[in-house]
Amino acid sequence: MSTIIKKFIDHNAAILQSICLCSAALLWFYGCEAKTTSLVSPNVKVTRAELENEVSTLAAQAEAKFADLERQEILRQAIAETLAVQAKSGTVNPTGVMTLVLSILSIGAVATYRKKDTVIKTLKNNANSKNPAPS
Repeated sequence: MSTIIKKFIDHNAAILQSICLCSAALLWFYGCEAKTTSLVSPNVKVTRAELENEVSTLAAQAEAKFADLERQEILRQAIAETLAVQAKSGTVNPTGVMTLVLSILSIGAVATYRKKDTVIKTLKNNANSKNPAPS
């Protein structure tokens, strides 16, 4: 039996090698997706679909950041225009300026405390959900 197999292999060696190469190529083409490094974490390899997802996520985050910058610039421009009008009219009141500055600082402080309260509540909720109180 082994002599028959040996004769078959010797007679069809080129065809068998071609079949092996084609099989390996097909497995590689269909079984292995092309991957590249991630934009978010460079240690991870991602496929095209995952990369597109990362790009859309980053684009959405960038849009939010641009909107925040736009809001800040509008606020800055409004304050500058108000100060310019007061300077032109010559009715700058030092007490009024001090009140304006203190109002702006107090709004910032309130926003900071609300942000801190939100973070603290989130941390407490996460801690409570991981370690529920015994009943």
